[in-house]
Amino acid sequence: MNHLQAEIADPALRPGGLGGAVAPPVTRTGEQRQTYRGVVDEDQADAVTLRRVPENAGDEVVGLPWSLVVRWPAEGRRVDRPRRFQRRRRGFAEEQIRSHITSASPQSGRDTTRFMRILFVAAPLQGHLLPLVPLAAACRDAGHEVILAGGGFPPDVMGLRTADIGAGFSLPRSAVRVALRHPGLARDEMRGIAGQAMVGELFGRANLALIGPLEALAEKEDPDLIVFEPLAEAGAVVAGRLSIPSALQENTLWPATDLFEAVTRSSVMAKFAIPNPELTIAVTPPSLRDGPLAGAIAMRPVPFSGGGSIPEWLLTAGDKPRVLVSRSTLKGPNDGDPMPAVVAAAASVDAEFVLVRPAKADRLPANVRAVDRIPLDRALAHAAAFIHHSGAGSVLGGLAAGVPQLTTPGAGDRRFNSQKLADRGAGFAVEAKEITAADLTRLLTDETLRAAAREVAKEIAGMPSPSTVVAELEKLVSG
Repeated sequence: MNHLQAEIADPALRPGGLGGAVAPPVTRTGEQRQTYRGVVDEDQADAVTLRRVPENAGDEVVGLPWSLVVRWPAEGRRVDRPRRFQRRRRGFAEEQIRSHITSASPQSGRDTTRFMRILFVAAPLQGHLLPLVPLAAACRDAGHEVILAGGGFPPDVMGLRTADIGAGFSLPRSAVRVALRHPGLARDEMRGIAGQAMVGELFGRANLALIGPLEALAEKEDPDLIVFEPLAEAGAVVAGRLSIPSALQENTLWPATDLFEAVTRSSVMAKFAIPNPELTIAVTPPSLRDGPLAGAIAMRPVPFSGGGSIPEWLLTAGDKPRVLVSRSTLKGPNDGDPMPAVVAAAASVDAEFVLVRPAKADRLPANVRAVDRIPLDRALAHAAAFIHHSGAGSVLGGLAAGVPQLTTPGAGDRRFNSQKLADRGAGFAVEAKEITAADLTRLLTDETLRAAAREVAKEIAGMPSPSTVVAELEKLVSG
């Protein structure tokens, strides 16, 4: 089985092993990488994940982090083996190869036991996908192949490959069907007091449209691992069907495990065999939930808002305190947009207000400016305060920046989020239509809010980074 010829890239090693010649490694670049499967010309042949340069590069050599390179034949043949061998025995051939290069130290300073292909799965809503991007990018940067499966992707996903599985996904349609069956629950949901009961039914039904497309994608891509967010249980369903491990990454202030249980026990999802994830990753700072989430590992919530350009003037502090004002990426009733009330009150406050993606930006007071989509984390670094709709990503982004927040409670998890922020002392909540100049002044002058926000920012900075969590994901596949 001589479809592939393996070679040693480290010049210090004596030629003659695994194919003979010593070859220089070729730098691998971003989206030009592809993963193929093949067999090595050793006594124990099996499926092994390898890297290849772009098609137009011809018969090239690609360096792997532990100094092994592989030469592909000119035709670049892909050798497929039965799925059960690819999935359950893939690591065997790699370990056979590694046994020949024990004297070669890892180029990156860490021992990469294998390359993985990882599917990151989110409901096709930007607020659900964006928190997954930093960990997905960290996995990519560690040498693994990553695919973001979701929909409605923002302009920037850090150069990651995406796959749209959301063609049949409609949250409004699911909401109507659930509301017809549970009208009382739907009314409570609009007021933000339904807890997780409504969200479980809502996303349980919505996930039905994701299972088929995700399974088709997985059959094509043959992942080693699926990482999913708490409202994308289609990831857990497909991982179970393919007998591969899964990891649950929290992206809300609600405990990830509670949401997982709410969705999997919903009336439409209860009929599915849904295995528990092998790993749960919690991103909420422990001080917001009275301690660490039981059974989970912690990871720092890294703010990421999906790109956009940022004006130079937002990258430095202004002459007056600057307040960023944002709104939800999800349109709907009771969406908690604070901008109209802020605009109405702003002229009475000695500060600069910046509206991010406003629904309209005409007839603004002299101290109010409007910008399109921007990287909020970069702008928050020079802001004095943050006003928004109480979305989990916005709350965590403001806390990471250490700025006090004024939030508007509302449907879904927004009332819960605003209460958690207020309980921690780092912000306060006001109904969207009731924001006054006095509220804006308090936001800028209450030093107890600022002190608490800075405490949480320090707490977040001390949490493990996404790059350190990659090793925990690798353990799920390496066993």
